[in-house]
Amino acid sequence: MLNTCILVADRARARLFELAPPPENRASDPARLLEREALVDPEGEVPVNPLFSDPHRGTNHARSGASYEYDEHREQHRQEVARRFAKRIAVAAADFARSRGTARMILAAEPHMLGLLRDNVPRLLPKEVALVELARDLSWHSPEHIRDVLLQHGLLAAPAA
Repeated sequence: MLNTCILVADRARARLFELAPPPENRASDPARLLEREALVDPEGEVPVNPLFSDPHRGTNHARSGASYEYDEHREQHRQEVARRFAKRIAVAAADFARSRGTARMILAAEPHMLGLLRDNVPRLLPKEVALVELARDLSWHSPEHIRDVLLQHGLLAAPAA
């Protein structure tokens, strides 16, 4: 069996799993996912409004009565937070893959984070590691559910009957 690692991520959380084969006397059981590392970005969990002092945005009024619009660049801030977190995840994933001699990494993330990770992970991983992607947010699911979804998508080998 290939030494496979699984990375699941969203804007606030990333988890790294190692694929453990079933016990020898139970070869028909599915492989188990063992969570080995977790990363959290507290700023990624905060809703937009608490990050900014004014919950309303867009229009203000001058003393003369004229109104004007302003932009606090809220979306750009959230994008930058997500980009920084994606870089942290990529470094952790590369270190994880190197330390375990990984031959294959499965990357499952919500579509936006997958795009950010796609910019960072491949260039940091060792060249011999095969990278497989799945655009699906599994970061808050149990290891068993993650394994079942990966089996359904044909990304893990089904247990021998």
